Amino acid sequence: MNEVVSIEVAGQVFWIDAQAYVVLKNYLKDIRQQLAADECAEEIYQDIELRIAELLYAFASNDRKAVSADQLNTVIEQIGPIESDFADDLP
Repeated sequence: MNEVVSIEVAGQVFWIDAQAYVVLKNYLKDIRQQLAADECAEEIYQDIELRIAELLYAFASNDRKAVSADQLNTVIEQIGPIESDFADDLP
């Protein structure tokens, strides 16, 4: 038996596996940290959150089950990491 939590992403409510919730929470926290110095940080973050909600909706609407950790990992892979200017300076 898995624990399921209710979350809100970009104004949409989803049921998500508790382990997947921890992964999503950490992913969004990392994104916020990466964007901290960007003057458009909030707008970019909201766009990313909206895209996550769109992708989660596709999984959640299929049979009204909770989003699994595997499904969340698929979403994160599709969105990927935030590119930084610092990475361009590396050899």
